[in-house]
Amino acid sequence: TGLKKFLEYVQHGAAEKVARLLDKGLDPNYHDSDTGETPLTLAAQLEGTVDVIRLLCLGGAHIDFRARDGATALHRAVCTRRYGALTALLDLGGSPNYKDRRGLTPLYHTAMVGGDPRCCELLLYNQAHIGTMDENGWQEIHQACQHGHSQHLEHLLFYGAEPGAQNASGNTALHVCALYNKESCARILLYRGANKEIKNNGGQTPFQVAVIAGNFELGELIKNHRDADVGELGRSQ
Repeated sequence: TGLKKFLEYVQHGAAEKVARLLDKGLDPNYHDSDTGETPLTLAAQLEGTVDVIRLLCLGGAHIDFRARDGATALHRAVCTRRYGALTALLDLGGSPNYKDRRGLTPLYHTAMVGGDPRCCELLLYNQAHIGTMDENGWQEIHQACQHGHSQHLEHLLFYGAEPGAQNASGNTALHVCALYNKESCARILLYRGANKEIKNNGGQTPFQVAVIAGNFELGELIKNHRDADVGELGRSQ
């Protein structure tokens, strides 16, 4: 009952009550029997719990202690788009490179869920590894393009993501843009010098994928792009 009550205090951001129980010697490294969350993974998902996060860590919570599903507090913060919580966790020494049960990092999840692009930039600034792959060979760059998260894509490319990386089907990020009709992401890739001639395992270029998917305007954009249109950053890479 004490552990349940403690989680309620965390959930409501009751910092003083959390501090009192920690001072009495409560160990915050446990899983809630119902949800599988730890006090810290719960706090990371909530608005306005930065003080509680700091108290938990100072009171003995292991920063990378996982919830029962294998996610760390950093995973939870990015999946719920909590920039403040993410900042606090990184400041307290949380690692951006722990993987969940699927082998995915917080950076990978932020490319999928989108939200505040500062979360993506902050992880990259804190040495998050780029190039994690899911079970289908999709990297962060593929996910950002599928979901149309253009600012996340900009950050990934700036920090060295490989524009020509291919997934298990041989599709590059530009193929993904062509399939899902994500024009802003396609423009960014082309401007950064992505190779539009790479073929997937079906022998198709991004232009051909766009046409097959019925995304004719995007197909024309890809087809008519010239190397002279590549920006300075693309050339330097």
